[in-house]
Amino acid sequence: MRSTPPSRPRRSATAAISLAAIALLAGATARADDGPPELSIDGPASKLTVKVWKDGLLSGFGHDHVIEARRLEGAIAWDAARPERGHVRFEVTAASLEVVDPGVDEDDLADIKENMDEDVLEVADHPRILFRSTKVASAAAEPGDAPGLRRLVVTGDLELHGVTRSMKIAVTVLPGEDGDLTVAGAVKLRQTDFGIEPYSAFLGTVKVKDVVDLSFEIVARPGATKEKRS
Repeated sequence: MRSTPPSRPRRSATAAISLAAIALLAGATARADDGPPELSIDGPASKLTVKVWKDGLLSGFGHDHVIEARRLEGAIAWDAARPERGHVRFEVTAASLEVVDPGVDEDDLADIKENMDEDVLEVADHPRILFRSTKVASAAAEPGDAPGLRRLVVTGDLELHGVTRSMKIAVTVLPGEDGDLTVAGAVKLRQTDFGIEPYSAFLGTVKVKDVVDLSFEIVARPGATKEKRS
């Protein structure tokens, strides 16, 4: 009597094919969830400015300070159809911050810079300022917005003076013709939130305010140069 051959190998082959198909689908899904491609921040074309305001009884003898970042690098990922898939990260070399107060001579600027580096930011111990987004959300357009401009609220972590704080920043994103982006925004920071003691002299009669204004206009391009600003 003829016996029926076992069918186990056929089931094993079918299972192997199914597992391979599942693996391929999983890989495709993972690639789809990687997010949009990143654009490199163009450091020389970007600008980050901090304004520090004088305070105290004898504030007339002090200065408001304007500080600019000279070394800014990082990347921005952007998906115009789904902005929430985007992200941003950038880093500033703390020692590259320069004091550019108008009407102040070079010697005084050098003294202010030295005080900022050594006593305020302590750049030897905290050499970088880093921001990484954790969430991106769309915001409503406003009257007069330029064509193509998008408004977003970016939530992220700012590391400054060795302290990391979460914050929300309202930004605008304006795509360019060559695939580049200009991202602009502003936020107020409290120095003491980051363990920074605001400058004070003459028993506090000449000092600066705790709250400073940070503004930025960051340009990111496909394959942009990563050269740092001098």
